[in-house]
Amino acid sequence: MADWIESFGYLGAFFGAIMEGEVLFLTAIQMAQLGYMNFYGVLAAVFTGTLTADWLFYLSGRTQGRKWVEKHQRLRAKFERMDRRMERYDNVLLFAYRFMYGFRVVLPALFGIRGIPPWRFAIMSFLSTTVWVALFGTLGYYFADLLIQKVKGIQEFGWIGLVLVILLVLYFTFGPIPLKRNIED
Repeated sequence: MADWIESFGYLGAFFGAIMEGEVLFLTAIQMAQLGYMNFYGVLAAVFTGTLTADWLFYLSGRTQGRKWVEKHQRLRAKFERMDRRMERYDNVLLFAYRFMYGFRVVLPALFGIRGIPPWRFAIMSFLSTTVWVALFGTLGYYFADLLIQKVKGIQEFGWIGLVLVILLVLYFTFGPIPLKRNIED
């Protein structure tokens, strides 16, 4: 993914934000930290890509979602239950979905299916994405140096980590190894 961003630059960050999200964002921020890209350019590309993805999911839910739910019998009952729950927390979910890992596709589509007005989705999506990009972009930028140092440390002492992983796998597979043998056994 880092090669992709390095090859395509801000356009790579834009399309990567549409396709993936968090990992690509942090990778692009690290590249800005290392001087390969401009920090504000990365924020703008990821912000625009993220909003584009949100709108694609929202509009697909708004135009085709209801038909899709009606066509799939099993989904209809689940959707109705979720719809009742979402009605209670609309405003919170409209702002917080950006921070809920794993829901970035589902919730905008559900907002579209539920018929949330486009102007309302636009305002909340804009605010949520602005806060998300600013917060994680800034944190990622200032902690990228620490993360890069840790990765270099892992590379230098990677064999220790490998041994620890093997020991943990053995422990959880076979259980603890008795150090003393019980004489009565």
